[in-house]
Amino acid sequence: MINFFKKNKQNYLFFFYCFLISFFFLLLTSKNSFLYAFNDWADANSFFTVGKSIFRGIVPYKELFEQKGPLLYFIYGIGSIFSSTTFHGIFFLEVFFFSFFLYYLYKTITLFLKKQYSYFLLPIITYIIVTSLSFITTGSAEEFCLPMFSYTLYSFLKYFKTFELTKKDIFMNGIMAGLIFMIKYTMLGFWISLMFFLLLHFLFKKGIKKFVLYSFSFLLGFSLPFGICSIYFLLNDAFLDFINCYFITNLKCYPNSLDFLSRLRYIWIILSTSIYNSKFWVKYLFIWFFFLLIPIKLEKYAKVSISITFFLTHIFLYWGLREYSYYFLPMHLFLLISMIGLCVLLDRFLFSKINLSTTKQYLFSFLIFILLLVSCYFSINDKEYFLKDKNTIFQYQFAEYINQYENPTLLNVGSLDMGIYTTSNISPTTRHFHLMNFDYKVFPDNYDALRESVENHETLFIVYTTNKEIEESEYNFSNYEVIKKCVHKYDRFEKITYLLQLR
Repeated sequence: MINFFKKNKQNYLFFFYCFLISFFFLLLTSKNSFLYAFNDWADANSFFTVGKSIFRGIVPYKELFEQKGPLLYFIYGIGSIFSSTTFHGIFFLEVFFFSFFLYYLYKTITLFLKKQYSYFLLPIITYIIVTSLSFITTGSAEEFCLPMFSYTLYSFLKYFKTFELTKKDIFMNGIMAGLIFMIKYTMLGFWISLMFFLLLHFLFKKGIKKFVLYSFSFLLGFSLPFGICSIYFLLNDAFLDFINCYFITNLKCYPNSLDFLSRLRYIWIILSTSIYNSKFWVKYLFIWFFFLLIPIKLEKYAKVSISITFFLTHIFLYWGLREYSYYFLPMHLFLLISMIGLCVLLDRFLFSKINLSTTKQYLFSFLIFILLLVSCYFSINDKEYFLKDKNTIFQYQFAEYINQYENPTLLNVGSLDMGIYTTSNISPTTRHFHLMNFDYKVFPDNYDALRESVENHETLFIVYTTNKEIEESEYNFSNYEVIKKCVHKYDRFEKITYLLQLR
């Protein structure tokens, strides 16, 4: 009993260390933190708008048209409880999720290396992630899915170290995959690959009876998040809207003109470009990934499985032929394996000859932590809103004017959610509340609905973002007058955002 509490106390202490790493690094790099005036990423604002609205009784998909998974909106909704006009609640959730991500990386490291390696490897991989181009848009679905990735990687490698697997282990991995399915299903390639190889190995080692039983446990766990979400939508008479928006619309609106081989060739180019655009020393961890697998003590079957999973994960992420930088974020998980392989070699040829005391090991790790944190400050992806007064940005200036009116209504046209719903604390009153990134020829419903809302004067205020003057607009704003105008940069391009009020 004493050993049990002692062991758990050590785990709690190390989780606290993971929390400290997450907090300080994200404080500097996440645009959701207190050091930033605002997170201007349109996707994060649309997630926040839908999530906040859920907790106000508005049903997503049925009453608000969006195409990400329901659990992502629920996460943002929880964050909105802390603050409904800032992303500070989302920041705390980021830290919480990233702490679990690092904790299971720590568990993975200790399968192959001494615990002391975790003290400096975790800050290093955190630094790599938060200063990468994939992290330039903080608060992405990929970021909140990182702990699910690290948990499953740990489970897979633990099985091939001990060859022990319980029904609870496989059930929990099913839940992890199910959570991904309800957040953003294009990330499922990781689970499809790893669980296939794991269960196939289990089939040959344990027989078909246990294989069927464990496969059922995985599918049961996988179906649990979907089942809970389905009950919610069924109770709100929105199940068909959920299926149509999240599955059918997404599948229909992605480009599908390329044949299979051309698509794979294009995805390979994306992989090569993403690695090439990484920092000079990080790109070599990617390039040497397959070679650094070799010194790790695992059977060949596991190494081949991980290698194939590397490619399948990337193929699934980019199968829709969209090239957003944050899609590449989960691929950084494989860098841990590169770093473990590198440390195994260093331990074999260098570190084994150096005898450092425990105190010196802690001091070395602390020094690495501080140096990386300082370097992190100089490597921030986007400093536009860093330590800036929020009252100087147009999102809060527009909100200040809007909130002079009692129960104002708002519509965002011409672009994705520019953040005025967030800063003004307004939930949309129209189903189509912003312009999605869909080709009009493929999905005209969204644009047509917005144009109709403008022509019918359905809201008191309109936020219109464009790259041209309002007189050239395709919308009919004849019954609205321009109240405010702001020229600003978004995603490195100059934009003009207008605040219009019904005459």
